Amino acid sequence: MVPFRGKTTELEVRFDKVFLWVIGGFLIGGVSLVSAIALRTVPYGGDPVAAFAAEDYEAALEFWQARAVDGDAQALIQIGWMYEHALGVFEDFSVAADAYSRAAGLGLAEGHAKLANLYQHGLGFDQDMDEALRLYTLAAGMGDAQAQSSLAAIHAAGRYVQRDYEEAFRLYLLAAEQGQTDAQAGVAALYFAGRGVQRNNREAAKWYRAAAEHGHPGGQFRMGVFYENGVVVPPDLVQAYAWYRLAAAQDYSAASGNLNTLQGKLSPADLERAKALSLEYWDLYVVPFQGGA
Repeated sequence: MVPFRGKTTELEVRFDKVFLWVIGGFLIGGVSLVSAIALRTVPYGGDPVAAFAAEDYEAALEFWQARAVDGDAQALIQIGWMYEHALGVFEDFSVAADAYSRAAGLGLAEGHAKLANLYQHGLGFDQDMDEALRLYTLAAGMGDAQAQSSLAAIHAAGRYVQRDYEEAFRLYLLAAEQGQTDAQAGVAALYFAGRGVQRNNREAAKWYRAAAEHGHPGGQFRMGVFYENGVVVPPDLVQAYAWYRLAAAQDYSAASGNLNTLQGKLSPADLERAKALSLEYWDLYVVPFQGGA
């Protein structure tokens, strides 16, 4: 839903659209027009990130399209993401694939990784794991964290390739050190299970916390488990409840049952404290990480 932004006259709306069309004409001709005075007449100052955050996807798409015409590879990724996930447009994997391919052609590793994901899951293409693996490997070699994490998951699962926990750990760690949250949770899981690396609960807790504090529901669930059972951290049912509640609110299925069980173990006062803490954690560890590609 596009949020209410105050009254806007029909003349202002027409002027904004004409102004964007004029800028588009300059960009198509290969000339970038930057005018501080002119940009003040465009919603959000022409900033697609601000428009996206306000859920004004139509405006965000227009701004990113203008940047894409000017050769901005990251703008192409955002356009592809919007078409892949039907944000302000109808879902269209062929448009998404074209945008990702153009970004890859401009040298952006993320373009290869996003294309690989489409091939892996058969989105807009017949599933083709050979092509997916080729593209993931290319992007991972260029340092793309998402590709490294996805390849690691494939090696850990042993699907389409021979299972190799050591290779999975190596790739997860490369991505985790770049802040990729699925990879942080993956590193933690391998440390906790002692697969591909010597078992180390302290390292597992460190990486689960890193993922949890960056919005990852699986990491948040595991922090709840650790606090409930006193693994590495002191037992604390209030903390456990707060972490479980974050994971449950993000539809992490295992969290709801644990949350309900834990609720019966808390006094009314502790339950209120736990709920208040979960709201505080929501603002710290979920809201800042909701967004686009």
